[in-house]
Amino acid sequence: MDLSEAVAFDMKWINHFSWRRKSRGRKSARPELDGVREIDPARIRERAEHYYRSRELFCSEAVVKAIVEGFRLPVPDLVVAMASGFPLGMGGAGCTCGALAGGVMALGLFFGRTEAKDRKRVTCMQLSKALHDHFRDRHQAVCCRVLTKGMRFGFSRNREQCVSLAGEIAEETAKIILGGR
Repeated sequence: MDLSEAVAFDMKWINHFSWRRKSRGRKSARPELDGVREIDPARIRERAEHYYRSRELFCSEAVVKAIVEGFRLPVPDLVVAMASGFPLGMGGAGCTCGALAGGVMALGLFFGRTEAKDRKRVTCMQLSKALHDHFRDRHQAVCCRVLTKGMRFGFSRNREQCVSLAGEIAEETAKIILGGR
């Protein structure tokens, strides 16, 4: 199954907000979309940049919250809280960029699985790799330590770069979700 087939497979269930699992009628934590035409990836980018620039949230949190709000997902605040360990390259370790990690988490909200052996994981992994590759190709690295080399955390140059990265990833994630890639 190639990327376009995988997206088409999962897009079947993305047509309106419905929290029912079709097979058993139980509630599911999987968001579904309604009014997709109203979603503006550029606006989602601005929202993520605002959250980081205003110091309300760090990179991963800003991306997840901007996606949640931009798609008007009725999910608990705990979804954003799950992103709190990823800033500064996994809690300050300097590894994977927190904005990228937030984007992957947001993709999981739409394309991730909630049951063992569900094939939706294939699509989620392919889309996550597409986001990763987009980021790597654009910035030649995905490691926070490499991306921020020579910068001091919290200072102007570092902050503006991270604002920009959070915005870029939020926008690209929204485009992937909408099938705009």
